[in-house]
Amino acid sequence: MHYKIEYSSIAENSLNEIYDYISNVLLGPRAAQIITLGIMSTINSLSELPKRNKLCDEIFLKNKNIRSTHFKNFKILYYIDDNSSTITIVNIFYSKRNINIVII
Repeated sequence: MHYKIEYSSIAENSLNEIYDYISNVLLGPRAAQIITLGIMSTINSLSELPKRNKLCDEIFLKNKNIRSTHFKNFKILYYIDDNSSTITIVNIFYSKRNINIVII
């Protein structure tokens, strides 16, 4: 089964913020492009076998059926809707960040 990928507005903002931070603050526009494309490629790969990643261990995420994957140092949270064959990317963030303060 092939799933459609959608981004929440929070995830879209997060991806833009990651790009801007790496490009403008860390002064690495090429690195920002590589990281952003890598995150997007990882997300796109979820369209096939999205259940290969387990539900998150954190109870507040597990209760919402949120799963996670990662690209390098970035965690990607997502939700699978089997009825509509859709994956919603909930948020993307630096993996060392405290997950308890991440907005979903």
